[in-house]
Amino acid sequence: MDYPGLMPQGSHRKGIPVKVVIFTLMSMVFICKVDFGGCLNTNKVEALCNAESCGDVEWGDHLEKLVNDLIDLAPVLHFSAYARYPLWYDASTWYGCAACNGHLSQDDCSSCLKTISDVYAKNTCRGRAGMTIKLEDCRMRCEVYPFDVEVC
Repeated sequence: MDYPGLMPQGSHRKGIPVKVVIFTLMSMVFICKVDFGGCLNTNKVEALCNAESCGDVEWGDHLEKLVNDLIDLAPVLHFSAYARYPLWYDASTWYGCAACNGHLSQDDCSSCLKTISDVYAKNTCRGRAGMTIKLEDCRMRCEVYPFDVEVC
């Protein structure tokens, strides 16, 4: 079979070397930010929702604000953050942590954490008293009680 532009081995015809074509095809399949050393991978590793319900509207609002704070903080704080919301302690205080793989850009870290927020915090684990979500390149944990950040 003849492929236009490819140079058969031993041929003196000019064309594109096979290695260049393969790299070009690979770069079309995986859209990577080569400057930052990798591609963003948001495949699910683990998704756990607390079985306990927290039906209170205020709790849901606090969780959403906590998740947004973690999305804003983790990319700029060396790819990990621990926070609580609200800052004062009351019966509806949420605690959370988020972390990203260090090879991601700040934008990719934010995108990965936003995936957790959109898919899990707002949908799958909505109304639950906690969640631990791990994707290939980021993770987030939110609970209604303080926890050791090492377990994030």
